[in-house]
Amino acid sequence: MPAETFSFSKLDKLQEGRLVTALDLAHRRMIADLHDRPLVAAARKITLTVAYKPVTDKETGELCDADVVFEFKESVPKRAGNTYRMAYDEADAALLFHPDSPSNPHQHTIGDELERLRAEREGGEQRADDDVDG
Repeated sequence: MPAETFSFSKLDKLQEGRLVTALDLAHRRMIADLHDRPLVAAARKITLTVAYKPVTDKETGELCDADVVFEFKESVPKRAGNTYRMAYDEADAALLFHPDSPSNPHQHTIGDELERLRAEREGGEQRADDDVDG
């Protein structure tokens, strides 16, 4: 097969189409990220860089060839979790969080109140039993 004049429309002929395949796979990853995180407004990017390096004749110093390097980079917004406020417990040197109220570890919930009422009720029943036995 004779040599062909390079143009970007012929990228699929380089390395049996591997570059185009790699770009298509990157494109699919961008679409998947858009689908997974549609509320993240930051752009997803694929950057293709083509670097041309001259190859010169050692005797004449004239251009005889060019090394062409194709590089591409993918850029998606960083993934970050939520911020959770945690209370410092000095006695245990620990951080405490409230699973029902991740933004406020000091928040008391209905579940906390129900547990407190159950404990009071059980404690009251225990004291009543002690009074009868006493």
